[in-house]
Amino acid sequence: MDRPKKMIPYLLLCIIIFYISPLLPKTKDALVIQLIFIFPITSFFISLIYALKNNTSIIFSLTIGALFLPTLFIYYNLTAWIYVPAYTLLSFIGVNLGRSISLFIKSNSIEK
Repeated sequence: MDRPKKMIPYLLLCIIIFYISPLLPKTKDALVIQLIFIFPITSFFISLIYALKNNTSIIFSLTIGALFLPTLFIYYNLTAWIYVPAYTLLSFIGVNLGRSISLFIKSNSIEK
């Protein structure tokens, strides 16, 4: 039960970025830039930071994808569905990279 509580701040940040930032751009090009650059970078780095501070969780990556899914109906259309597995995959890569870095740091730290 402790793991979902640790995810909340990271998922809230994703919610803010996925749901509030599409309200800001005034052009279609700006929305495309968000879909292609901002959201993937967000998915990756938030997952990386989560994994550095906590343990890995495939549930975290799946939740990132699930959080983006409703935006298809709110801001975009169903042609943007391909971003759901893409962001999930980037999140999964970020979580695993963060876990690897965390394990490397722990294994190379010198205990006094």
